[in-house]
Amino acid sequence: MYQNAEGQWVSRWPFPTKVVQSVHVPANEAILGIGKNYFMGLGTGQGGKIEYSDHYHFVEDERIYLTKLYGNGRPKDNTSFKLLNITGLVPVIPQVTMTNTGFDVDATILDQPILVNTNDARLVSLTIGNKTLSPTFNKSVFVYTCATTDATNTITAVAKDGEATIAILNGATPVANGAAATWAEGANVLTVTVSIGGETETYTVTVTKS
Repeated sequence: MYQNAEGQWVSRWPFPTKVVQSVHVPANEAILGIGKNYFMGLGTGQGGKIEYSDHYHFVEDERIYLTKLYGNGRPKDNTSFKLLNITGLVPVIPQVTMTNTGFDVDATILDQPILVNTNDARLVSLTIGNKTLSPTFNKSVFVYTCATTDATNTITAVAKDGEATIAILNGATPVANGAAATWAEGANVLTVTVSIGGETETYTVTVTKS
């Protein structure tokens, strides 16, 4: 479910979306994004008091606290959140060696390299024949529409990194990069997936043939 601009809760997304509950993010993956408007609050009793109960484990003298988290918000745009593969990510934590010299402890911080992922799985250009994409192509925008009256149009995608692989699908039909896609009457969903070094980006174009 998501909340649209009119404040209504709907389950049908306006563009291809993978929904991952934050508490169910798989191992070796992370979600990173930028929110436009977001609220998070802690549910408490009156006056901000956190409710608790001693009834559950009163014999063991354990106190049970009841806390509730509330969150509501929306992303900055439809490309501002990413599901990232962080397999093999090494935390940038300085390595400290310590030597005990009686009552004093000498500590030395050893330099460690900061690992930066330089792979970029975006496109620098995407064309469908001589047709116009809406909005105008931008490597950081991943959802487009296009109108055509042609039976076929040539699909050309150029990756920012020359070593990236590009896979194009017209619906479920593979299309070679630089080859023509054949359109059915009405809406056709074209996906262009760019992959390099564990990074993947997918561009989606809804091509309407009239």
